[in-house]
Amino acid sequence: MTIQQQPTLDAGLESRANCSNQPYQITGVTGQNLGTILWTSNSGAPGTFSNPTSLNPTYTPSATELSSGLPIVLTVTAQ
Repeated sequence: MTIQQQPTLDAGLESRANCSNQPYQITGVTGQNLGTILWTSNSGAPGTFSNPTSLNPTYTPSATELSSGLPIVLTVTAQ
């Protein structure tokens, strides 16, 4: 039997920065006991992550996200 500790993840400080059509560098994310991580966007037409399985990727919003004017919520999950 192998007992694996639960992952812990700290997404750092919340940012409400306006990326103004520019890629947004996610910084300050740390974790322990991580198997896999995955970044997602709440958008129906999400932009792209430079690497959605890295702790601190860059996010480039889609044209749809930018034109909607709605907040973009980025979520990171760990297993």
